[in-house]
Amino acid sequence: MSLPEVKNLIPNLLLAILSELWRDRQDWFFGVNMAIDLLTTQEQIEQSNHNDRDDSASLDETPKSEQLFESQPLSLSDDSTNLEQTKQHGNRNEGDRPDPESGRNLIHSANQNLSTAIIANGLLSLGIPRYRSEQGRSRYVITTEHNQVPQFCLEIVTSADTNAYGQKLVQYAALGVRYYAIYNPHFWQASDRQPLEVYKLEAGKYWQQRGEPFWMPELVLGIGREWGTNYGWSREWLYWYDFRGYRYPTATEIAEKERLQTELARSQVFELQQQVQEITDMLAKYKQRFGDLS
Repeated sequence: MSLPEVKNLIPNLLLAILSELWRDRQDWFFGVNMAIDLLTTQEQIEQSNHNDRDDSASLDETPKSEQLFESQPLSLSDDSTNLEQTKQHGNRNEGDRPDPESGRNLIHSANQNLSTAIIANGLLSLGIPRYRSEQGRSRYVITTEHNQVPQFCLEIVTSADTNAYGQKLVQYAALGVRYYAIYNPHFWQASDRQPLEVYKLEAGKYWQQRGEPFWMPELVLGIGREWGTNYGWSREWLYWYDFRGYRYPTATEIAEKERLQTELARSQVFELQQQVQEITDMLAKYKQRFGDLS
């Protein structure tokens, strides 16, 4: 299936910035338009066969795919639980609440389809090998990554008809993805949203974060928007930021800065050489007029 260019270029720019920023690190992976699977194909076949053999088993037995993520389930709380969470997290305004589309029907659907691949426009996982083979990863299989769930996932909205705020939000929460970012540069006003929204998973629920660029301490990264020119295209892009809110430069910007510094150094050397030559010429003229000073 073909994708709009922004779904390729924007996450690839984020990948390129990280590749420069973390050039000496080998404990991270950033995937672009990659499927996230709970199990390998063989494991899915084995689980399917196992389920077929266990038709007579207890209905309340927890499937293997759900056992992997018992530590961070997506819960729907009653009023008393919501009150307790309000005490824990402080008062929150309307914009901070979990998305209203995260209904019980979507929770049920997500829990029933955790073994189905989820396509993330961008995903970041820390604490795993940078590369796994000569060909690299074709998909992100959680069981082959030491059960490490991506800590960050990005969805880029290019249509008014999107499930980014509903089904995908629920699925990522069910997986236990700590941060979920939704970039919606064109349709955010029609859906009463913000161009960039970042949600953090706390106590099994996603809470919308405030203050762009959004700082994610567990990743030691922030994410935000800024106008710029990349790949020859001038538009708004997503960038990484440090804890002070300063944007990390792209590889092109780093190369341009190094070029300017090299030109400046050459210019300074040339000026110094000219000054030395002028002094040498003055001494020669002085010697010619007054003789050897020694």
